Amino acid sequence: MWISRKFKTKNMPETEAGVVTLSSAEKTEAASSLTSRNLTSYAPYGYSFCAPAGEEVLMLNTMSGVSCAGTKMKNSFLAGGEISLSSLGNAKIILKNDGSVQINGVTFTSGGKIYDESGGVIYGGSD
Repeated sequence: MWISRKFKTKNMPETEAGVVTLSSAEKTEAASSLTSRNLTSYAPYGYSFCAPAGEEVLMLNTMSGVSCAGTKMKNSFLAGGEISLSSLGNAKIILKNDGSVQINGVTFTSGGKIYDESGGVIYGGSD
């Protein structure tokens, strides 16, 4: 409790949604009342991202400046426990709860079957 009170200021919110205004490999800028010209972005270990301009991000007011905790999720099609990775160019990988993996609409089952986007079998495998 005392730590959360120590970091609070009356003028700056702790977190706020903002919108990316400029994004490149070297620099990310986002605007809100916590506007920052060189955001440090955080993601789970092993993940890297470069949020595109116009994307909504969660901005955190920290002791070392404003940081980005990630972008707003848009994956309402996922079931609990599933993971989706996608790019601005619509490349997509989905890890499904049944152990299968979808890559750009093609499904690979844990038994080795491969299905196209319409559910037709591409390869028989051993399911």
